[in-house]
Amino acid sequence: MDVRVVDDPARVAAEAIARRLRDAVRRRGSATVAFSGGSTAPPMLAVLATLDVPWSAVEVFQVDERVAPDGDPDRNVGQLAVLPLHDSRPPVAQAGVAQAGVAQAGVGQAGV
Repeated sequence: MDVRVVDDPARVAAEAIARRLRDAVRRRGSATVAFSGGSTAPPMLAVLATLDVPWSAVEVFQVDERVAPDGDPDRNVGQLAVLPLHDSRPPVAQAGVAQAGVAQAGVGQAGV
């Protein structure tokens, strides 16, 4: 494992991801990447959005989603909105959370 301490971890991570995405697109014509949500992802995603990435050839998946209805601001998928993704396809491959699933999970009930 390579552990580095850097002054700007968001930039270092974004640059590494951008390099790998460009390389994958150059070698295979497309790339796939999955991003987790949480509090550390938004700064890295903001930097990544400014870098040279062939987004039209990149499929983005969102993982580590919270159980909340589609469109709910508590969902992590909203963090990916900063990425300049191609308009001709769904911007992020994600699993929808149907209202029935939310009710089944007990979200919104007292204590949940």
